Amino acid sequence: MFKFNSLSNKLTIIACFLIAVILIVVNVINYYQSKESTSYYLEEIQKKTMYDVNEAYKIYSNSKRTAIASIVKFVERNPNADTMEIFDALSTIKESAGFDVVYLGFESNGKLYQSNRIIRSPEDTGFDARTRSWYQEAKAAGKLVVSDPYKSIEDGSVTLSYTAPIYKNNKLLAVVGGDYNLNTFSKDVLALGHSESSYAGVYDKDGVVIFHEDKEKVL
Repeated sequence: MFKFNSLSNKLTIIACFLIAVILIVVNVINYYQSKESTSYYLEEIQKKTMYDVNEAYKIYSNSKRTAIASIVKFVERNPNADTMEIFDALSTIKESAGFDVVYLGFESNGKLYQSNRIIRSPEDTGFDARTRSWYQEAKAAGKLVVSDPYKSIEDGSVTLSYTAPIYKNNKLLAVVGGDYNLNTFSKDVLALGHSESSYAGVYDKDGVVIFHEDKEKVL
């Protein structure tokens, strides 16, 4: 007959109790270790995602800079290129680099040539490229300039402009520029950080949204 107050039974109960306590402690330790490991791996995944997005942005940005530089070299070598040659060069760079539009404004007469084969001039349209902010900024900087993101007055899209001055014999000949829609960047690059429970975004030092999957949140 089982006797609860027997020494062996007491020892058995104590042993069972200790085993239960040990199992609970081991499970608690395993839980927190697993939690820490999960947090660590999630953090590493987030870091890797940020690195990938950053590298992708560098590739995008460098491709745009290289494209603008190619127009600079073209005009330097062909300062007297005819209208069709200019249009062909601009449209080629637009398509190859993914710009929305590429344009070239001349210092001598203020004419603007666009990749969509439109010419704007002070005489015909009252438009003078030399008075535009993108032209003056590139001229003042004396090198390639990348604008801060801004909303286009034409369609409201958030845009970056890449502009660069062109010199011939140390004299300003023209300024070339290209506009790039940041919504395209968001779709192509920020997708790297998208999952069911996360997304990637780019913010400036003041917390303003520069790139986001939701275009309504940009700026």
